[in-house]
Amino acid sequence: TQTYFAELGLEVGSMDDRIPLDRAELAKEVEAARATRSTQSTADEADKTTYTPGYILRHPVATVMLFVRSAVENGDHYIRTLVGGSLSYYTVDLAWGWVVVLYLLLAYAALPVQGAALAPCGKARGWCCAATVVSCLLAVAGCLLWTPTHYETLYGLQGRYFLPVLPLLLLTCLPRRLAAVPDEDTAQSHLTLALALVQAGVVVNIMLAVIAR
Repeated sequence: TQTYFAELGLEVGSMDDRIPLDRAELAKEVEAARATRSTQSTADEADKTTYTPGYILRHPVATVMLFVRSAVENGDHYIRTLVGGSLSYYTVDLAWGWVVVLYLLLAYAALPVQGAALAPCGKARGWCCAATVVSCLLAVAGCLLWTPTHYETLYGLQGRYFLPVLPLLLLTCLPRRLAAVPDEDTAQSHLTLALALVQAGVVVNIMLAVIAR
């Protein structure tokens, strides 16, 4: 091919410095890539045995210890990821100070207004609390069923999995005696300003973390 193009007066471009590429070498690379893909798409034998309902009933102690180790070893990860404290596939972490501030703003946003009619109430509040707990348990159970039995902690559980029920959790489980907001409009203005300032600080934190690398 190079000779043919040279006769036409054309310069042959190249993708790398191995042109002309040896056919046998190319075949080896193709086979290596194919072997890698086949191992990636096939689960190891050890990973095929997971925490199924039958396994959990037969090994209750091992299941309890799995939750205990998960809480001890990954508790900070769950707390961070609930409010976005770990970004970019969890390779960039915010400073813990920002995480604490985000939780404080979340708690402030959930405070009810004094004298306002709070909903849900009565039995509806109880049903909402139950629905929240069941939803959280289902999220944990989904990760548990995918966890191989030789793992030390729950596989794949993240704090953001609880975000869909977080507003309902705050509305129903927060003690009503915390109704300490006298003026709703003023509180909303303060909250919006605080969120803007905190988000600006979070962006600076992320930029500095990336630049430091």
